[in-house]
Amino acid sequence: MNLKRHIMENRTDRLSVPEPEPRRPAEERPHWIIVPVYFGLGVFPGLSRWISRGIPGICDLHAARAHVLLGLMVLMTGCFLGLGLAWGAVDPQSGGWISRLIPDEWTLRVAFRRFLLVWLVFWGAGLIYAVRGVRGSLPGIDFLAGRPGIVRMFRTLVQTALVLLITAAGIGFHGLWLCRGKSGSPRCFLLYESMDGRLPAILFGFGYYPMIRAAFRSQHLGGAVLLPLNETNLARAMREGEFVFVGAHGSESGILLADHILSPDDVARMRTGHVPRVVYLAGCHADVERWKSALAPAQVLAWERQVGTAEHIAWIWRKSASIIRSVDHPSGTDGGPSPPDTRHGNG
Repeated sequence: MNLKRHIMENRTDRLSVPEPEPRRPAEERPHWIIVPVYFGLGVFPGLSRWISRGIPGICDLHAARAHVLLGLMVLMTGCFLGLGLAWGAVDPQSGGWISRLIPDEWTLRVAFRRFLLVWLVFWGAGLIYAVRGVRGSLPGIDFLAGRPGIVRMFRTLVQTALVLLITAAGIGFHGLWLCRGKSGSPRCFLLYESMDGRLPAILFGFGYYPMIRAAFRSQHLGGAVLLPLNETNLARAMREGEFVFVGAHGSESGILLADHILSPDDVARMRTGHVPRVVYLAGCHADVERWKSALAPAQVLAWERQVGTAEHIAWIWRKSASIIRSVDHPSGTDGGPSPPDTRHGNG
């Protein structure tokens, strides 16, 4: 027995038991997984749980900050868009005190750019802190991020905005598909200012969707074609189109293109004998009578005052479909096209 005990004791003495590795401080753990929350990926439940496996405490703080920052962006963007739509819908001449309470579109754009600049400073600082894996400090944002109820509200707001964006993208893709989904030669031409290709076609597939859908259902128009605005595409629209929507900036001299101006007479010469039924000119401060004279007998819908983008969008979604349907009923059984109000507004 003693011999056995002696052997076991000696064997134990010879065993080498590895010492546990010292635990790395939290700041030395991988912190790159915090970064995606600032790009909105933290609103997905599965990803948010995966992201929370990072630096304890710091990861939760950055997730809350990201929800607050993105929620503020969604909230303020929605407010500016709502005010822009309201300004476009209110007649400055007869809106009374309501129209005076709503800033014009240019003022809203300047204010939004200033808000965006401030927001980018806070968002960029938060992103830098996340890349470094430290807490840092964001005055005001940390106050909101420390309240779970506010964080949940902003996260829900971002999730709602994401659903709306996905829905809008789906409508835009469907609009582009409708433009290619009907055989024959379409006679509805929808031209848009692409900002030298910086604005994608899907954006206008959504914005022009009521016109695209109405033209797709029209027996006379045979569908719509969506094209970026340039002189070549405008000439084709004037030669082949029955309904032509020209989404461009304008002035009293004519349509503003990237490098020159097309006068009403220039556009009239593009027709080569063909006369469109309806031409909508989105440019502001148009010489309406000159356009009507140059494009006669086409019906010209134009604006001789400053017009906001929201007002054009409201016209597209409220009235354009009925005007396109009237092209199928030239006798006016569908009420006929009604020109926009061209009275002078503010600006």
